Amino acid sequence: MAQNYKPCLFQKIAGNTPVRDSMEWGIYIKSVPFKVFPDIKEPPSRDWMDEHGDDEYLSNTPYYKAYEIDCQFVFIGTNGTANTKIKAFLSYLAEGGKFRMYDTYTKIGRTDVRYVSYSEDVFYRREGQDDVVMFSVKLKVNDPITDISLP
Repeated sequence: MAQNYKPCLFQKIAGNTPVRDSMEWGIYIKSVPFKVFPDIKEPPSRDWMDEHGDDEYLSNTPYYKAYEIDCQFVFIGTNGTANTKIKAFLSYLAEGGKFRMYDTYTKIGRTDVRYVSYSEDVFYRREGQDDVVMFSVKLKVNDPITDISLP
């Protein structure tokens, strides 16, 4: 079953940390909905009472909004190991702040990503002798424009 999914790569921004592969925890990507092109921020504007419309201050350089994504992951591992491995994975994401993330399936990567929350809406299934668990994690992408790749 693992051959149907791809891993995801992570690297903490603080310090000189190594790139980590989600397969270390037996975790694979089901869906990482990175935006190919983000939404633009609203420009500063003034609404003068004695004039029609708005007086917008447009920059020559567009600036983009941060966004949150709900990533779906799949744990595939030995019977009885799911809770420990998923907790270790979530601890890695939550501890130490920001990280870089690269989806090996879509070949999209972003920097300045952070953990927001874990969904309690989890699906467990025993596949022969293996645990198969599907779960969601909410992440915030603070730099929506910089493309990265991790080795």
